[in-house]
Amino acid sequence: MQVGAREATLVPRAAGAYALSSLRFEDSPRPRGHDGAFAGLFATAFDASFLQGWLATSSLSAPLAGEPFSVSFVAAGAPPFRPPWAAVTTGAFVGAVTLTTASTVSAVMNLIAFAELQQTFAQTATIDPQLALSVEAWRTTATLTGAAAIGAVVLGAGSWWLDHEQEQP
Repeated sequence: MQVGAREATLVPRAAGAYALSSLRFEDSPRPRGHDGAFAGLFATAFDASFLQGWLATSSLSAPLAGEPFSVSFVAAGAPPFRPPWAAVTTGAFVGAVTLTTASTVSAVMNLIAFAELQQTFAQTATIDPQLALSVEAWRTTATLTGAAAIGAVVLGAGSWWLDHEQEQP
């Protein structure tokens, strides 16, 4: 697609539509024009009698008068890079589920270790340092994995939004 001296590569999507919103116009690497074997194909317009005869055998209406439509094609090109937001979203949500499970297991293990610490304290009237460290380790693990799960949900929601925002025409 060309606008003045600038052009953009028009690449069809998988569904067959064109993402015109993703076009990036850049200076043309070389002047575009009609050259080659088909350069003079439509140099001479058909006369009115040919057009009337063709329209009589067709269900089409007569063409509108005005500026001719010219399409420029590029020989090579690639669409602009589009991050794989769907994969990021899926990975973030799978990570969030995994981290939530780890946080829940850590919280349950913290409760078990704390109950054991309380039971030992009730029997001996002293705090077992190893059990106290175990309680703290499980609590820290539950807190960190819970916070990471929240971060993964935020990342997943953001990447989902970006993926769907780019789909808008």
